[in-house]
Amino acid sequence: MFAKLLKSSAVIAIFYASYLLILLSLPYLAFKSNTDFLSSKQFVYHIEAWRWSFYAHVFSSVFIVIFGLFQFFPYFIHKQKRIHRVCGYL
Repeated sequence: MFAKLLKSSAVIAIFYASYLLILLSLPYLAFKSNTDFLSSKQFVYHIEAWRWSFYAHVFSSVFIVIFGLFQFFPYFIHKQKRIHRVCGYL
């Protein structure tokens, strides 16, 4: 009983943390430098390679978090091993 409760709590915590990470990425969809983090990076924001790398990092992280969620489901671990491995590589 306790193990099941602990596992359910861990799943809820992982989903909530993933949700928060996605919410953190949303302000950058406007591609403006007026967000708090980018305001502190004004000395490098003008460098095009830095900007491309930053936005690639932010937007790919949303997909990585979603793919990472599949690593925790027993169905994918035991019955869909190929999907589990591909998500692990990603």
